Amino acid sequence: MPAALDVTLDNEVASTLAAATSGTAPGDPNINPHTGKPHRNPRYPTPPPHGLGLLPPPKFVHSGTVRNLTNQSVHCTVHYCGHYIEDTQHLETVEGDLEAKVGKLHFYEKKFRHRPETTHDNRKRIYKLTVKRSDGITMELNEPFENIDRPKAVWEFWVKDKKILSIDPREDQDLKEEKQKA
Repeated sequence: MPAALDVTLDNEVASTLAAATSGTAPGDPNINPHTGKPHRNPRYPTPPPHGLGLLPPPKFVHSGTVRNLTNQSVHCTVHYCGHYIEDTQHLETVEGDLEAKVGKLHFYEKKFRHRPETTHDNRKRIYKLTVKRSDGITMELNEPFENIDRPKAVWEFWVKDKKILSIDPREDQDLKEEKQKA
């Protein structure tokens, strides 16, 4: 066999082997799927990329404003809780009377210590909003509130004639006006 043919065959075999081994079998636990390289320690496969397999953030409201958009005065109660609603030690309420059309109630962030010996404070969350209208009708809005995708420190609740709306105050003004008409 001539030497040139031998070199050509060796090159073809090498390129075929390189092509066959460069791709890895799907789901091979010894190969990092993101880099295509072997793991440093094959006993511990690479965790999924950020965002996959992780818990979503909690959908809590910590503080905000209640606005009365009805034609009558209302009495509003904002209910706070600690980590769990069942934990009665950390339950708290804020109440206020709101005038028709212009009434506002600002509710602020509340903090608590889960145990006296801890050195850090936890934030209470709003778990319920209760509105009693002057005609005796009571409306409630319980968590999870609409339009919340992560913990919120600034939030608005709009009291309408038949329901309570959960509104992001940083939302586009056109959308807020459209919701106000609804």
